[in-house]
Amino acid sequence: MSRRIPLVGYPVRFSDWCMAWAGCVGAAAQERFGRELAALAGKEAGFLVNSGKAAFLLLLRALRLMSSRQEVLLPCYTAPGLVVAVQMAGLKPVCCDISLDDFNADADDARRRINDRTLAVVGVHMFGIPWAAAATLRAQLPESVFFIEDCAQAFGATWRNVPVGSFADASFYSFNRGKNLPAYEGGCIVTSHGRLLALLREQLDALKGPRVLDRFDSILKLGGLYLAFKPRVYGMLAPWIVRYKETQVPVDIAVSRTTSFQAAFARRLLLSSEAAFLRRRQNAAALMQGLSGAKGIALPRWPSDARPVLNRFPIVVEDARRVEKIIEGLGSRGIEASRLYGRPLHHIFDLGYAASEFPQAVYFAERLVTLPVHPLVEERDIDVMISAVKGAL
Repeated sequence: MSRRIPLVGYPVRFSDWCMAWAGCVGAAAQERFGRELAALAGKEAGFLVNSGKAAFLLLLRALRLMSSRQEVLLPCYTAPGLVVAVQMAGLKPVCCDISLDDFNADADDARRRINDRTLAVVGVHMFGIPWAAAATLRAQLPESVFFIEDCAQAFGATWRNVPVGSFADASFYSFNRGKNLPAYEGGCIVTSHGRLLALLREQLDALKGPRVLDRFDSILKLGGLYLAFKPRVYGMLAPWIVRYKETQVPVDIAVSRTTSFQAAFARRLLLSSEAAFLRRRQNAAALMQGLSGAKGIALPRWPSDARPVLNRFPIVVEDARRVEKIIEGLGSRGIEASRLYGRPLHHIFDLGYAASEFPQAVYFAERLVTLPVHPLVEERDIDVMISAVKGAL
């Protein structure tokens, strides 16, 4: 059986899957997990739904009831599903460029685009790298503009020893199978904002609970995830698994409650999360050291007081023609790599911008390669990645 390292992974144990059964009776698992996530971010309450995109959509629908403003500011390179959520909420997506240092939003460009139509600014912690401008920007915003943190890729990361998700009026997480705490799917909103809390509770109460079929489906999916994350099993199943990867922009976002089994499973993973986060940091540090100084690529940079938990390791290849060569070379050596989102938002959607606008996001999208750093990546895999990247430059 050939060994292959998937781009995403987590050391899921069979005992996690079994023990989740014991904690999934009724709605207690959802309530406990919501409270725990809120406490981590220093917020009053957490609301669990079926995905991170659904959490964002639910949050925007609530905010729309609180203001007549219509614009939501996003970095131009981020998950296309965020634009879909903004549009489904009846709001207008507005973009700002990104920084080629930490690959997050360019804070100066974001400030320039805030006006009296801005309802919310979304600070995305891309790749698990904390956006250092989050706290300062929030303090500079008028009270009429909401600040939202997208922590989907950054669960466990901190800035100045404060967890991401703590700086905003409201934050949301994703527990998709490719995230830092993978429960196959699921999402959460955390907030302490009084009016927002009430509106979110109303929206959540109006949602239908998971069907019996949904609960059974989540158990099967998480059992499959336990197997698929194993490199030798993944090597055998990769041609089949690739069919289930999300490669298309969603046209719709379904919103429902998460299942009690998924909440109980995620709580089990949370018990071992610090060890998993540490391993991600160690793998990222090894790649950073091994690729430092290599000509033809740029590596992410972040402030010394930021403590990332990388969801995947991003590199920017100066010669865009070599991107596929690197990905194919890694694939031939049993390492999965990816471009992530192939285009910036204004090249995916008609948002009213010229194709040449947001030049840093355009440059970045054309040259990005992401590498696995999850806890199942071993030292020998790091050596293979360093060798393959350098050899393709």
